[in-house]
Amino acid sequence: MVAIGGAFFLTSDSLLAWRLFLPDAAPGWFGPAVMATYTLGQGLIVAGVLRQTKRRESVFLGAG
Repeated sequence: MVAIGGAFFLTSDSLLAWRLFLPDAAPGWFGPAVMATYTLGQGLIVAGVLRQTKRRESVFLGAG
């Protein structure tokens, strides 16, 4: 889940770079696409970290 989130985050940064370095070639939908991929990427990263943290807590508490 974290890796997929990272891929979406990388995609948002790539779109930003494209818009920065080739502004005439960037279509108008890049703005919403940047926000969608950024938000989705950050959400998946956070969800994956929380999921893993919850698993570790349950293993730790169960072992004691």
